[in-house]
Amino acid sequence: MDKEKIIELLHRDMQDEHAAVIQYLRHAYAFGEGELAAELEAIAREEMQHFRWLADIVVGLGGKPSMVRGEVVFNGPKIVDMLQADVEAEQRAIDQYLTHIALIDDPEIVEVLRRIVADERAHMGKFEKYAGEQDPSAEVRMEPTITEADRPKAEYLQKDLKHEYTVVLQYLAHAFMTPHCEVEHEMEWQAIEEMRHMGWLAEEMESLGTRAEMVHDPLILPDATAEMLQADIAIEKEVSSEYRRQALSLGASDLADLLERIAGEEDHHVVVFSKLLGEVEEAEKPAQPAVKPASSAGAKPGFTVGSLLGKPQK
Repeated sequence: MDKEKIIELLHRDMQDEHAAVIQYLRHAYAFGEGELAAELEAIAREEMQHFRWLADIVVGLGGKPSMVRGEVVFNGPKIVDMLQADVEAEQRAIDQYLTHIALIDDPEIVEVLRRIVADERAHMGKFEKYAGEQDPSAEVRMEPTITEADRPKAEYLQKDLKHEYTVVLQYLAHAFMTPHCEVEHEMEWQAIEEMRHMGWLAEEMESLGTRAEMVHDPLILPDATAEMLQADIAIEKEVSSEYRRQALSLGASDLADLLERIAGEEDHHVVVFSKLLGEVEEAEKPAQPAVKPASSAGAKPGFTVGSLLGKPQK
């Protein structure tokens, strides 16, 4: 199978892994705090690792990773139905990976896909177990119960969540594509931190009686690492100011404190990205031509093979 076809298959797998991350996180946020939500968040992190492995293979084949998301199923209000949707998502993933394993003739790629299948089977078993442990009548809230007084807060939170989801994807895409190892490492860490912000904001929205929409803005995906970092610095500076403006408008409150905390972490991202940008720009400077030293009439002759052997130099 040629590389282009393999990339096409892996893009489908990436899109479904992306969808799984968001589906499991949405379910976790709806379940609220507790062991079940924590378990779903842990599985979402493993799906994110699969997403990373697939992206690495695509880049290694000369392609660009797909940041498009597949279908997400919420399937409430019954908790057992939501978990059954997760079981079905895992079964679809397993079936698709097995089909792709049969089609792809590269043993190294096949080995990675087999590893992912093993994880998906474990996830499916966990979801089946969790579903069996639930009260069949237990439900999550589906209809908004937000008050008019809290609606401005929810509007802030939805805007902020959209930003966080956008930069998670953007930083991951930059990590996948940059040839600079340190930039790759830092981008992945910052994406993880932004995902943590996503969770905080989504949980705040649930507590207000409304559900988060998992949508994002267009991603900025230049080819040059310096341009990636410049875009990331600009977006972090903008959103940090916005978080502080929102916190000020809310007055003294737990939500204002949360927004101030996130703003402080975004400020740190600016520092990290700015340092990386300086290092990348320095590394990518064109090499200066060597300056040939001026000859001197009184200069001593240098070492030659003849001089080292005791022969007179000409």
